[in-house]
Amino acid sequence: MSARKSHKGVRRSLSRRSTKAPKLRKGASASSSKTNHLGRVRRAAANLGSKLPARELGAAASASSDAEILLRILESPALRDELETHDPLAPARLRGVEAARQLLAAEGGTWTAARVGAHLRVDENNVENRRRAGRLIGVRSGKGSYRFPAWQFVPGGTLRGLEQVLEALRAHDPWMQMIFFLDANVRLENRTPLGALREGRVEQVLQAAEAFGVHGAA
Repeated sequence: MSARKSHKGVRRSLSRRSTKAPKLRKGASASSSKTNHLGRVRRAAANLGSKLPARELGAAASASSDAEILLRILESPALRDELETHDPLAPARLRGVEAARQLLAAEGGTWTAARVGAHLRVDENNVENRRRAGRLIGVRSGKGSYRFPAWQFVPGGTLRGLEQVLEALRAHDPWMQMIFFLDANVRLENRTPLGALREGRVEQVLQAAEAFGVHGAA
């Protein structure tokens, strides 16, 4: 083989190598992408936070969790016009997020499936089966697991009458079920169904549950 032909072969080989992008391991590529996304999220949060008056920024920073900090920033009147420009429904979405947060925080907050299982002396699969059967209220958390309102539980088990009332509310999703239990109800002299159950008024609460969602009913 002549030196010229040998050099041509080397050049073709080098050319092929130079045009191919280096292969990255799948894990490394995903890690790099996540780092870039986190960088953008941080920049966005810093940018929005910088537009708040000092007092509002301080109030947001005093929140007990990162999620609540972000919510307080987005709820600021200083950002309302900007949010509505990009999404006219943004304020309504934020009100929904805040309402959900308040529901979950009410009456002792929420428990994990593990804590519920320990309280009821059953394993987590049993807790999940009860949730699926509509015997417990559980709402999906951001981590893919479920959170259970703590007010469902009393020493030794669950609130008396809970399962009967949930059966009457089967047509409603868990969020609407929580709203029923926690909102004042005219059929119960403006007591909450939760408060009435704690007083032992199971039959009255059942009647209110059966009427819940009916047009013109509480």
